[in-house]
Amino acid sequence: SLPFDNNKIEELSSRYPHKTVGEWDLPRVLAKLVSKDLIIGLIRGRYEVGPRALGNRSILCNPLNKNMRDILNDKVKHREWYRPFAPIVTEEDSQKYFTNKGPIPYMSVICYTREEYRDKLPSVTHIDGSARIQTVSRKQNPFIHSALKEFEKLTGVPIFLNTSYNPAGEPILNFCEVGLEMLDKTDLDFVIIENTVFSNHAK
Repeated sequence: SLPFDNNKIEELSSRYPHKTVGEWDLPRVLAKLVSKDLIIGLIRGRYEVGPRALGNRSILCNPLNKNMRDILNDKVKHREWYRPFAPIVTEEDSQKYFTNKGPIPYMSVICYTREEYRDKLPSVTHIDGSARIQTVSRKQNPFIHSALKEFEKLTGVPIFLNTSYNPAGEPILNFCEVGLEMLDKTDLDFVIIENTVFSNHAK
């Protein structure tokens, strides 16, 4: 289902600086924010059943930043420093970077970051070289796929660090208000709800 309080967006918009972006331009905007090492919460489309973040309720950030795992664990997820994060990658490019044999749309299989990319992708590669990847095709999630390809134009890789969007110890959120409150309670930089980009008051 859509967020339970989807009808409150207008009211919530009065509380945070925000800008509405055209659907065609939003993938580029997201990619640019992530490339600047900003941490983005994303609420788009329907809620996904299950324990994984599959792109509709996600926190996305830069996998190329060697400090990003520590920053996320400490300042947003509030969990142990060593807990790993997952890469989300375009399906057609995934085997260039990882050892998967085909699509892995649900983060259900552990494979490995190819050795030549382990130093380049430190925040999504576990200490043993493994990575719990999710592949995404244009058909499966056109928005995320487009954003990954825009990120590739900027950085050379079609990969985001992706983790579930939820307050520490709680299930993946399904309230826009809770997602926006994390701008105040954590070090999230921006929250995108559908086509509106909300920013932390300090940004």
